[in-house]
Amino acid sequence: MTARVEIQPESLAVADTATATRKKARRAFVCLAALAVMIGVTATFGYSQLGEVKYSHVSARELTRQAEFHRLAGDRSGAVAASRAATEEYRGLMRANPMIYAPYLAASLHDLSVHLSEAGDHAGALSAVEEAIRIRRHLTARYPWRFAAGLEQSQQLLSRLAAVPRNELAHQGNAANPLR
Repeated sequence: MTARVEIQPESLAVADTATATRKKARRAFVCLAALAVMIGVTATFGYSQLGEVKYSHVSARELTRQAEFHRLAGDRSGAVAASRAATEEYRGLMRANPMIYAPYLAASLHDLSVHLSEAGDHAGALSAVEEAIRIRRHLTARYPWRFAAGLEQSQQLLSRLAAVPRNELAHQGNAANPLR
């Protein structure tokens, strides 16, 4: 005679629970593995994009400092080159976020105008300060308490540039700049 083993309903419930738990654990592991792969791909893509950053506020600020150092050293062409580079950095930053970088671009254009006037480029100086005034007018219309002083400075620079004969701009030398 064969011994008959009866399976109790409690043991079936335990076996079903163990199987369900193993399935959930496998699913969780697969989800975690997929998440890890996605994080890795995202991080790799992010790191690959770091080399393609074109405009940086830090580099623009540093170029502005370099322009001032060149001006103080009497290197007009170096001051103009550094100031132009800073202005282009701020232009790129402004395209990405105009609300933050428009004031910086206006200040950079104002400084570029001063450097160009010291280097004898009267037309370039006028063009740069006029663009600075346009930006600062727009900013002052929205936030007069914050940007009115900068607008007034640029307008004063424009009036002094318009009043100073072109040949005097080229002969200012290292003396204190009346256009600042």
